[in-house]
Amino acid sequence: MKVKLIFICLLLYILPGCVNKHRLRDNDARPGAVMRPDHSGEKDEIYPPASDSKSGSLYERCKPAVFMVHTSDGFNKYQGSGFFISSSGIGISNYHVFKGTEIGLEEITLSDGNKYKIREILARNEKYDYIIFQIDNNRPVPYLKVAARDPAISDPVFAIGNPRGVDHVYTEGKVSKIEECYILTQTPITHGNSGGPLMNMKGEVVGITSGNISQVHEQMFNYAISIQYLQINKYLK
Repeated sequence: MKVKLIFICLLLYILPGCVNKHRLRDNDARPGAVMRPDHSGEKDEIYPPASDSKSGSLYERCKPAVFMVHTSDGFNKYQGSGFFISSSGIGISNYHVFKGTEIGLEEITLSDGNKYKIREILARNEKYDYIIFQIDNNRPVPYLKVAARDPAISDPVFAIGNPRGVDHVYTEGKVSKIEECYILTQTPITHGNSGGPLMNMKGEVVGITSGNISQVHEQMFNYAISIQYLQINKYLK
């Protein structure tokens, strides 16, 4: 009886660690589920934000933290953009770039040519079109600071992304309107820019470039999801 009790206790201890966590289809994770990696002991100040560099233009300083995304559902391939918000490898992109695709078939490519896979999904939201994830890395990566507040209307902003697969293209414009969690801007973006950063002139992320809306008075407006809506700080702790 005593031997049987010990055996049951061992099973209860071992089995939870045997759950398959690698395959995460689009609808596998529970809505709102957050799985945070343990980054205790890391000190981001040892590896400062890309925009804090003292050398090169603002574009050259921010560019290393922006990556190209390739995803696949096993048949079709998709391309978008994304960026890091921590040296530990927490990345952000648009949900629609990953919707219906298989974890493990994606490729995260930095401007220096380094490629990464996703280790786990931290959060995702189809309605507001964002996804937050942790890459599988064993060394620090360049990252961007997150702005403390939304920009003001008429403030200049810029984007770095990969429109139609052309890597790390710089565009800029001004903020036209801020409504709920959306920032409307004249900054040009197109297919392939999806998921890249919209930044203020300090190189801080203010939004996630997501798409465009119909012409209004012959003016094309693009929009980004405000980074404030994502409450980023809870993923950096």
